[in-house]
Amino acid sequence: MKRFLLLFGLMLTAPALFAQAVLVYDENTDDAVAQTACTNLGYTCTVATSGDFVTQLTGGTWDLVVMDLPSTDPAGDWQTPLAAYITGGGKAIQTGWNGSDFTALADVFEVTLSGNHDANPCYQWGGSTLFSTPNAVPTTMAVVDDSWGTNGFYLTIQPTGSGIAAAGFTASPADGQSASVIGNGGRTIFNGLLFDDFGPADADTSGKDDIVEYVENQMSLLIEGSEPPEPGAGATFLVTKDYTDGNIAPVDVTLTCNNGLPLEQTFTISPGNPVNFVLTDFTEGLADCTVTETGSPDGYTPTYNSGLGLSGDNCTFTDITAAAFSCEIVNFANAATFIVNKVWEVSEEGGGDDVVRVADITITCDAEIEGGYTDDDDTSERELPEALPPGYGDWMLDGTIVGNGSLEATVDTSMGPVMCEAEETSEQSGVESTDDCGPREIDAGETSECTITNTVFFEGIPSLNQYGLAIMALLMLGMGMVGFRRLV
Repeated sequence: MKRFLLLFGLMLTAPALFAQAVLVYDENTDDAVAQTACTNLGYTCTVATSGDFVTQLTGGTWDLVVMDLPSTDPAGDWQTPLAAYITGGGKAIQTGWNGSDFTALADVFEVTLSGNHDANPCYQWGGSTLFSTPNAVPTTMAVVDDSWGTNGFYLTIQPTGSGIAAAGFTASPADGQSASVIGNGGRTIFNGLLFDDFGPADADTSGKDDIVEYVENQMSLLIEGSEPPEPGAGATFLVTKDYTDGNIAPVDVTLTCNNGLPLEQTFTISPGNPVNFVLTDFTEGLADCTVTETGSPDGYTPTYNSGLGLSGDNCTFTDITAAAFSCEIVNFANAATFIVNKVWEVSEEGGGDDVVRVADITITCDAEIEGGYTDDDDTSERELPEALPPGYGDWMLDGTIVGNGSLEATVDTSMGPVMCEAEETSEQSGVESTDDCGPREIDAGETSECTITNTVFFEGIPSLNQYGLAIMALLMLGMGMVGFRRLV
């Protein structure tokens, strides 16, 4: 029922000389956080409600527009005039409860909106001044009053803009988890949270609610300026990520510079979710930066392309000026290795040394084998092993192992994990073969081994040792003497 409660707007004025004109939208908030913050800063604050917001916005001249919007939207088409105000150079702070209601504003705020959340804590990211100027704000703000149900949505910085993720819903920067994004060179802030959820609370015992201080800092930043650069005043580095085999695992990328601010910054990216680093306060022509990746999955080799060719170490940028740069990171899947071991269990006694210890082995995989051949190239009319699942068995590698030894296959994994198996194609009488070389999946960069064991069973004439021969001789002598006596 709360979303349908209506509060009448009121005009707040401040006595400050040359006060900034701020339009605050507040239809039915619980705590009037934006109004309080505006008054505390000494700005001239005009409060608009659902019925008159568009009229107020288009009919006045505003230094800042703040949308404190936990529920009821302004009446009519309000997003179009707000977007026009921002595109025309205006400054705005937006908050809201349901991401699907604000898709028309996403581009102009340089963000992408994703799913809604239910009252997540807010964490400082990257040392943003939103948590320090003019108020010191706790680097973690916990939810105090979850009374609105749907409490906001997750944000992602658009790769082509100048957005900076100043706060998030995770303790450290993570893709798709931004809570407050500064965009348009420091003219806009989009919040994926509700101000009402975080108050009243004064965790740092400053005498002022933490969320009020946070909103004061946002207003002060946009009106006074300082954190992000105006368009063209800084250098941007768009970093994209991809894998050759379709993997989507996230990695951390770090921009490290010898000049400017910040000197080092790290974000998490994944395929389709790039990051745009911003470097400010640097001396043009003297700044050098590198982009490196950490935390990539095992079995992959990263390559970097900064537009100057491929590198295996990083993207390197030298003598930087106020311009836009890019770094493409592609992780190539390392080849998989399949090793087939051959073991003979043969007794040298009793004729075992007569066995020819030679085995013909065939390895079969569903991806290209280095030095192998496809079934179309095979002229031996040998059928593929039936044990492989349908669709496997495109590549084979033959080898002959003499005695105990092994046959190794190097298999391409650029299309994903591979399936391989092995079999012995030669047979000998009296030799029993066992193995564990059935089909198995091998990931990029991994090694899988199996063993084929041949056991020889010799069925020749048994032999006697010296004692057995002596006994045999005595028996034969005894039988001879018995026969002799009978003849006599």
